[in-house]
Amino acid sequence: MRRFNSQRIVYETFRIFGSNWVALAAVFTVWGLAVAGSAYFWSGWLLGRPDPSINILAPAYRPIDPGEAWAILIEVTIVFLEAAAIGSTLAGGVAFLAVQQRRGVDTEFSEAFMKGVERYGRVLIGSLVTVFVPTVLLTLPGLLFPVASAQPNDLNLAFVFLFQGVALIVGLAIVVCLFLYMPIVMVENATSFRGLRKSWTMTKGRRGVILGALILLGLAQASVRLAVSVLGGAFNDIYIEIAGDAIFAGITGSWTVIAAGVIYSWIVDSTLAAANAGPSAPFTVGR
Repeated sequence: MRRFNSQRIVYETFRIFGSNWVALAAVFTVWGLAVAGSAYFWSGWLLGRPDPSINILAPAYRPIDPGEAWAILIEVTIVFLEAAAIGSTLAGGVAFLAVQQRRGVDTEFSEAFMKGVERYGRVLIGSLVTVFVPTVLLTLPGLLFPVASAQPNDLNLAFVFLFQGVALIVGLAIVVCLFLYMPIVMVENATSFRGLRKSWTMTKGRRGVILGALILLGLAQASVRLAVSVLGGAFNDIYIEIAGDAIFAGITGSWTVIAAGVIYSWIVDSTLAAANAGPSAPFTVGR
């Protein structure tokens, strides 16, 4: 059994993405287009300046009044909820697809997608807990409170970045500990509560490896984002920006879900192999 490490997880993630890139890019581009269009609409309506991207840190660098702070909070909440509602079926299907294909089971994307439809409710709950809660409920209130004053000062800005650091640590801890929720629900047909509890248990002793894989994937996503941003900036057109966000989602939107499926199948299959081989073949974890 090959060594379980962050680099191998990323390799397997890209391998599975490469085998299904046409279908994955197509559906996640449509999802990204819907999310960017929603952000554009709500920012225009609530803030008076349409923007397809949500920059949470931007208000920290200029004074904003409480009305604008609330508008940003409402906009981000709505867009994240819409993104979770629309994307949960896709995420569940991709997690199932990743597990099956890593195990060598011939599975079509359409079959995996229908599995996601069947378990939509439970997948949606997991999306809200593992993504929406750490991102919105932890980060935004602490960010917007000090900068909602018309007279921000250095102390306020220091508090913002301090809270951002704490929120980042707490948010990452939630994401890493509950990272395997999606494949557990999809493969084992588990309830929402059992999926969250089992993910917490399965990730023990492996959270450093999972975090390392997420960091590597994050760096790859940032590279794609930079390339798309440079292309969009060259045209300076709002519709090109929306298209750029959609393309970014199409390329990178499935990566973390695939990684969850890869890690889940690796843990389960390696544990079973070690149990069948006896104590002479322990399961190894490494960076």
